[in-house]
Amino acid sequence: MIKLIDIEKDKQKRYKLIYEEKGEKKDCLIHIDMVIKYSLLNQETLDTKTFKTLMQENQYTETFMHAINLLAKKPYARKGLFKAIKTSTNVPLINQVLDELEQLGYLNEQKTVEYMVNEMMEYDLVGPNFIYTKLEKEGFEESLIKTALTQYNETKEHEKCHQFLEKTAKTMKTEPVDKMLFKLKTKAYQKGFNLEVIDRNLTDLKPKLKENTDEEELLKKTLQRLKKRYNTQDPKEKNKLIQKLMRDGLDRKSTRLNSS
Repeated sequence: MIKLIDIEKDKQKRYKLIYEEKGEKKDCLIHIDMVIKYSLLNQETLDTKTFKTLMQENQYTETFMHAINLLAKKPYARKGLFKAIKTSTNVPLINQVLDELEQLGYLNEQKTVEYMVNEMMEYDLVGPNFIYTKLEKEGFEESLIKTALTQYNETKEHEKCHQFLEKTAKTMKTEPVDKMLFKLKTKAYQKGFNLEVIDRNLTDLKPKLKENTDEEELLKKTLQRLKKRYNTQDPKEKNKLIQKLMRDGLDRKSTRLNSS
């Protein structure tokens, strides 16, 4: 027989149950649903079998509510949600909770993948490869991701890539055009756009970058900054300076140093 000593209200929907078992005073946190279901506020004792059932149901309820709270913060794949709550309870119980969540419609991978693809496709400046990698890492099925991504067609990708490159170019410091193009290509690739789409967009963007970039002036400023570090009268030093300028994207201009 379990003697119920006291029930104290704790945080949120939990209560601290203080009880005596085999002469030893113990306590545990229980969900409010257990307090109501077992009328604990009006009970003085519980038989051992009922108490064991209460504890099992409480663990299930706590795990279920924990899963619901996680789903309220962000979408999850079944694998991802399993991993998020695995540390707090046992595997069979987690699977039982996940099964119920699927039956109730709280956990639906197909709809979740479709939603996340649409969300990122419409509101984020990312390519299909970025979306695929992100969802795969979160545990969603590969086939579901690929099916959902069929709506991210080449026209849409071209539009998003153009927006990304235009926005990124505005935040970059002025550098030689070739260097800016290389950096833009790298950044766009990291955001999951396909290389063919990136190259077409950069071809369109290049004239605008050239129009807004005075490479002659960039060369003058760079030389002024580096002139104290290199002795252009020394062939070896001059060659080092040329190599430095080439790395900075000023190779076409820097070759003039050979005749200076």
